[in-house]
Amino acid sequence: MTLYRRSLVRALVVAAALSVAACAENPELLLDRVELAATPRANDDTPVAVDLVMVHDQPLVDQVLALSAVDWFKQRDQLRRDHPEGLTVFSWEVVPNQVLEDEVLNEKAAWAGIVFTSYRTPGAHRLRIGPGTATDPIRLRLEETSAVIVP
Repeated sequence: MTLYRRSLVRALVVAAALSVAACAENPELLLDRVELAATPRANDDTPVAVDLVMVHDQPLVDQVLALSAVDWFKQRDQLRRDHPEGLTVFSWEVVPNQVLEDEVLNEKAAWAGIVFTSYRTPGAHRLRIGPGTATDPIRLRLEETSAVIVP
C-alpha cells in the first residue's frame, strides 16, 4: 500500500470514528404525545399506575434501567430530588377499560424513555423507549398481566 493510500485510509477511519462519536453527543428521543389504553381485565381489574420517565442525563439511563417497577415507585421521589434536571416524570393512573388519547407531553429531547407500570403480577414491568423504537404518539396498551408498546 502506498503512503498516500495509508494516509487516506487512516483519515477515513478517523472521520468515521468522529462521526459515530458526534452522533452520541446529543439526546435524540423526542416524544410529543402518548396514548394509553387498558384492556377490560387489566391488572386483575384494578387501576395501573403508569410512569413515563424521560431521562435527560445520559449517565442516569443505566441507573434507571436497572430498576424494576417496584423499585422505581419506591425510589421515584428521591431520584427526582437528586436529579431535578436529569429526569422528567409523567404519571397516570389508568383503570381497566379506560382509554387516554392524545396526552400531550411537550417534552425536550431525552436519552431514553422508560415506562414503569404497577402490576400485581411478578416481573420488571419496565419498557424502554429509544430513538429507534419510538413512534409519535407512543401507544401503550395495559394488558391483564403486563404492558406493551403497540405500533
